[in-house]
Amino acid sequence: MAERRQPRVLGAKRTVSDALGANALEGGGLAAVVRCVVAGTVDDSVTLGQLENVVAFYANHNSEYTRPGEDDIHVLMSEILNNSIRSVMLFSDFSSAFTDVEVYSISVAVQYNLSLEAITMNGVNVSDEAISMLCEALIKSRVSFIDLSNTPLEDEAGRSLAALAHVNPYLRTVVLDDTLIAEEVLDEIDVACQFNQSNFEANDGTVEIGNPAELARLRHRLQHIIRAKHRKTYYCVAHLLGMCPNGDLCLYSHSLMTTGAPDANANLHERLANLFASGGNWQDKLPSPPQAGASWKDPNEADGQTLRLNLERCKAVGSKGAAKGRGRNGAQHPTDGWRGSYRVVGATVALAAVVLVAGLWFSRRK
Repeated sequence: MAERRQPRVLGAKRTVSDALGANALEGGGLAAVVRCVVAGTVDDSVTLGQLENVVAFYANHNSEYTRPGEDDIHVLMSEILNNSIRSVMLFSDFSSAFTDVEVYSISVAVQYNLSLEAITMNGVNVSDEAISMLCEALIKSRVSFIDLSNTPLEDEAGRSLAALAHVNPYLRTVVLDDTLIAEEVLDEIDVACQFNQSNFEANDGTVEIGNPAELARLRHRLQHIIRAKHRKTYYCVAHLLGMCPNGDLCLYSHSLMTTGAPDANANLHERLANLFASGGNWQDKLPSPPQAGASWKDPNEADGQTLRLNLERCKAVGSKGAAKGRGRNGAQHPTDGWRGSYRVVGATVALAAVVLVAGLWFSRRK
């Protein structure tokens, strides 16, 4: 039996389980750090790693967004905005259930998040532009693992991931199996992630923030999240998108825009807000979807790009739910035989009726 082909892992060779390994503090240490943060008495004796572990403890929950297309995307946005989860794991069948609109929505909330450590989106129909915008939103994040395998991404998305790895020291692993990204771009991502991993190992397993101002900003944001979690503050997702119907009467906090993440990318937020503005005709602003074909490209294109993504199997999986009268593995549906029997019985009854009427007519003539 042939061995299963292993996906190419760029940067540190690890899985999402490794990225989310247990790093929580012991009970006593955790409580002591929380008390210091709530009281506002945090000094240099409280390390960045301790603050990160407290946030990870509060965010140690499974996401309730598990079925793209059935669950509301605002559920995932709320979890990200309120730093309630450590990872995003999405698996789809290239349907319209999860597309650029959902990625744009996530990008809005990711700017205010520091609890996410891993993002996995497999089999989703997203464009390079959407992933580039997500990378822009992740610049100040703590995401260390990204898996975008089995997607129709090309070089633009690959270069955005490489740029993200260059500017974000946390990102140390990127998995891009079965995409259209060129090998030289994958190599660039690999080098950037390996550099971050080398610094991580040289610094005794912690991320080194060289810029003192950046370190102070990160510590301030982590403390703000811890205080919000301790007070059970819940931020309003609708307000983040500029469409909360309750206004000042909303039961959830609207203060995130000024106190949650003071360094959020205003330009990105303006572009996303304009995209979702009422009357903005956002459908026309989205990039065109990938062309259907053997590898999400026109078969007549001859640009020298090696096509490595075959979606025929995925399309078959996506259309399985729409097939009528077919069971698993292409077997005939059980009701097909019943339908054939019904047709035979109907024809027999009609013929018997004709014979009966003809017999009665002849008997009356006699």
